[in-house]
Amino acid sequence: MTPTADLGKIKSICVEHFEPDGRHLNVTIAEELTKFNIKSSTAEKCTDNVDAILTYRDKWMWDLTMYMISLSIKLNDPNTGFPLAYGQALHSSLTRQTPQETINEVLTKLKWTPKSGQ
Repeated sequence: MTPTADLGKIKSICVEHFEPDGRHLNVTIAEELTKFNIKSSTAEKCTDNVDAILTYRDKWMWDLTMYMISLSIKLNDPNTGFPLAYGQALHSSLTRQTPQETINEVLTKLKWTPKSGQ
């Protein structure tokens, strides 16, 4: 995380779709952000008036079934594009998680805490 970034002030995020992602994780990420009390939207290219733009990169592997081996998430300032925070999760076939679990792992690494009752 950028030392001067105050993620507590971020109340709205646009999740930019990663073009090669045919699973549309941008929608899942936006849904998971609501658990952190953050208003979210999705777009192919974010132009909304938001507090931050979230970009992601997912990588999938095959081991009897497809699983997400890694997910990286980056928050950028919507005006300057300056990176505010970065988080990543990496799981082998033996420690695979659902996409929602991996997304929540990365969001938690960014120091957000889900609302109680979620």
